[in-house]
Amino acid sequence: MASVKAKRTRTFKIARTSDVLDPENPALHEASGLAKRQLVAVDDGIGPAQLTRLEEYFRWRSVAAEIIVLSGGEQIKQWKAVEQLIDAFGTFGLIRRSEPVVIIGGGAVMDLGSFACSIYRRGVPHIKVPTTVLGYVDASLGIKSAVNLGGSKNRLGSFVEPAAVLLDPTFFRTLSQRDLVSGLGEVLKLAVACSQPLFEDLRTYGPEGVATKFQGPARILLDRAAEIMVERLGVDLYEDDLERVLDLGHTFSTVIESADPSRYGHGESVTIDIVLTLMISAGRGMISFEEAATILKFAMSLGLPVSPPVEVDGMLWRSVEERSQHRDGQQRFPLIESVGEIRFVNDLMPEEVEIALRRLRAIENSEEVH
Repeated sequence: MASVKAKRTRTFKIARTSDVLDPENPALHEASGLAKRQLVAVDDGIGPAQLTRLEEYFRWRSVAAEIIVLSGGEQIKQWKAVEQLIDAFGTFGLIRRSEPVVIIGGGAVMDLGSFACSIYRRGVPHIKVPTTVLGYVDASLGIKSAVNLGGSKNRLGSFVEPAAVLLDPTFFRTLSQRDLVSGLGEVLKLAVACSQPLFEDLRTYGPEGVATKFQGPARILLDRAAEIMVERLGVDLYEDDLERVLDLGHTFSTVIESADPSRYGHGESVTIDIVLTLMISAGRGMISFEEAATILKFAMSLGLPVSPPVEVDGMLWRSVEERSQHRDGQQRFPLIESVGEIRFVNDLMPEEVEIALRRLRAIENSEEVH
């Protein structure tokens, strides 16, 4: 039998804009190829005023739009919601190539919407418009889509590139302080995993960004974080290399977030994971306890949680084992040598996690630890 060889270049546009729902801003309409009909899946977290503006945008541009409002948050990432969205595609009579679905929302809504698009008629195009800090610097930029199944986070998923991504921080005006701060958990991940300069930017602009909802100069922090994310993704978009520095913060966080999504959001869970990893790394002498404690206390100063709820303590090692399955049978656990420097190991032991957890909580409570 002959072998099949095929190659397909994947390209999609990521553009910054401002007030994408201003009818005179053509960015969204142009991204859709000036489509005359548009199906829009939108996160209800944008609020009634923005929903009204969304309707007015398409009316002003003479586009027949069907707007589907979804409840944001991790709880929406269920198979039932996928079926409901796909039913809506069919009812709308979605044309396979020339009517891209517009997905406006936080990370969970984008995960759900892009997954539904990837499996409907073997794939229909979609446009991502993130409305949260986390979506702006992370979820909107890659090609991963997923929903949860059987209590397991992101158990069903696919790789699917968007037709376009539009980055607009004006949506952040209606975000709560908690949502703003939680998004900085992903910026912290990018900084600790990839970039000392970004870490300094986070120190400089993080508090100001939360105070101003990133409507002023502090937007530069998110734009720089997004640029680093895109640069890293471009090297290995399909995760052929399973030793991924972007996996920092994504070992323990799955069980922390899944235990109670309303208690700890994604960015908060990622932060806890990073801090616990710092303590493990310090225990191995890779990074000093002083530097690890400095990062921990900085995260706390931003308002981020740094330790997991005690009820998940017994599940943390199980999370390592589950992630090892995802990483092709090896731990490939990212340890931190310094800000911007990661080393992967396959010999992490349960007692290291237990000791690190005790150290973390001691520092959190301002006790002296050596």
